[in-house]
Amino acid sequence: DRDESGADERAMACHDEVARRLIEQGHLPYRLGIHSMRSLPAAVDDSEGFFEALKRTLDPAGILARGRYEGW
Repeated sequence: DRDESGADERAMACHDEVARRLIEQGHLPYRLGIHSMRSLPAAVDDSEGFFEALKRTLDPAGILARGRYEGW
């Protein structure tokens, strides 16, 4: 009720707490409002892990370009 004093602030605090808990559990939001943009965790570059997993998938025996594309 916007006519109730402090209701907007309580609603935003509730929203922020729910969002924080979900993000801590790894459930990132699909879309955010402008007021929530700072709530996302910093991006992490895991390209090395991706390429290692891709190489293991495409070359499980490790015979293609052995040692050449390691340590991305």
